Amino acid sequence: MKVEKIRFLGSLLNIGDEISITIKTPKFKGVYKANVENVDENYIYVNAPFMNGEPVFIPHGSEVEGTFINKYGKFIIRTKVSNKNNGVKRVLTINIPKYMYHIQMRSFFRIELKERVDVKTIAVLHKDNNIMFRIQQKRGMLIDLSGSGAKITVEVSLNVHQIIELLLDNVITDISPVIGEVVKIYEGKGGVSYGIHFLSIKEKDRDKIVKFGLREQSKTSKLH
Repeated sequence: MKVEKIRFLGSLLNIGDEISITIKTPKFKGVYKANVENVDENYIYVNAPFMNGEPVFIPHGSEVEGTFINKYGKFIIRTKVSNKNNGVKRVLTINIPKYMYHIQMRSFFRIELKERVDVKTIAVLHKDNNIMFRIQQKRGMLIDLSGSGAKITVEVSLNVHQIIELLLDNVITDISPVIGEVVKIYEGKGGVSYGIHFLSIKEKDRDKIVKFGLREQSKTSKLH
């Protein structure tokens, strides 16, 4: 599993989500499960830990670590308690950190898009005992994207197992072309689309795709 440091995205935490809180301060050291009560521009509010039926008051400035899991992976935040103005003892207030850590799970989540891309088709030609490659650049549309593949439409017909080059620089800045294989053909009322599995992609470019997806998800969540 890969761990990456990204900017904190508050939209990934929703009211009612379960979060595991690890308290670092020796006197209160331990791990407990809590639910998110609220998230604003400065703080995350969760259920306070209980001991003997009563909420435990965690001192201001105590170090805590929060861990939560959703369909986008596992996330870890490291921050401190802020309870100077917290009069509700049943709620633990923690500072929103500048960064969070994203742990990629077994598969990559897909973000739905509708962005123009260029697609290079690669055909192998045999002529006079020689092998030649014919490369044509066509216009396409990116329907969804993940760290492992994409779904596209393109102005020419593609076949299963056909190798293509996908140019994503119109969508993500400074990303290299990606080599992919057509693994599935979708036929619907809107036309034909193709499922692409990435065969050759730089790890730094895969990271860019994952981060791009998280940012887009954050924008979408804020609209609802």
